[in-house]
Amino acid sequence: AGDLIEATTMLYVYVAATDTCPADESSFTVTIEDTPTIEVSSTNVTCFGAANGTIIVSGLEDGETYIIQLNGEGNDLSEQATFGPGTYLITASSNGNNQEELICSTSEEVVITQPSQIFVNAGTNKLLTCNNPTATLIGNASTNDQISLTYLWTTTSGVIDSGANTLTPIVSGPGIYTLTVSTIDGEIVCSASDTVQVTQDVTKPTAVLTAETTELNCNVTSIVLDASQSTGGDKFLWKGGATTSSITVTEPGSYYVIVIKNSNGCVATKTITITQNSVEPEVVITGDSELTCETTSVTLDASSSTVLGTASYLWSTGETTATIVVSEPNDYTVTVT
Repeated sequence: AGDLIEATTMLYVYVAATDTCPADESSFTVTIEDTPTIEVSSTNVTCFGAANGTIIVSGLEDGETYIIQLNGEGNDLSEQATFGPGTYLITASSNGNNQEELICSTSEEVVITQPSQIFVNAGTNKLLTCNNPTATLIGNASTNDQISLTYLWTTTSGVIDSGANTLTPIVSGPGIYTLTVSTIDGEIVCSASDTVQVTQDVTKPTAVLTAETTELNCNVTSIVLDASQSTGGDKFLWKGGATTSSITVTEPGSYYVIVIKNSNGCVATKTITITQNSVEPEVVITGDSELTCETTSVTLDASSSTVLGTASYLWSTGETTATIVVSEPNDYTVTVT
């Protein structure tokens, strides 16, 4: 680029007969057309894929023109301001002789180059789940030029936790992530980009825990806890380690079930509290005495028994009052509930 082109001056002789010449003489008209001399300079494309190279042609004299052709063929590109990479042939020509239209020309070849392509791959798409709340993106970049590369990850809606200036950042939010790889050659920065998508599945199951009652007592000595109406889950884990959809408990306390969704590891928990009311009453019977000829009946009284709430009575005689009157010797019992 910028080399001076050496052109050889060509001598063309035109012979013209005239009526004014004497019969014994001949005259000649000699016209010399100089081959154009041109100077060509160029600049290369700054970054791969661009078309900002230039070709500057100078040194032409009045009446001389030039054309630019890619690979020496095709349309004239001399009106273009910039050029892409390639080999260009610049042909300069004089106007030529008006009679014979003989044109003198000279040519110069210019090669416009471009830097090597930057190859960028942002890696494969990632899925965030409850089991994997973060993901490591695996980018890759290279170029044939021996120039250092810089990396920058950006995102419009995601979250970059660390490593934004490396090939392997850690992210924790769904979105589109862009890896931009740049080279710096002097003041010229060239870059290329690629994107990767991170999606998220953190849908939790719904835990449902039911029981016919939540209180153990003297009548209810066991309770079935049922989680089978839960939705969106694949398996169960109970306090104590059981993995069935229902369990039977016989002790008061707090019980929970964890419903697990296998596809993403998300869980839902439901807790229930089982109480117990099984305090037995303390039964007291008064009227324990002896039947005689004078004492022909005795009143047995259980009303002073200690109970919680309202009590019911059932005597061995079948009576259900707090007191009974007996007139026969026997063993009498009462059940207080």
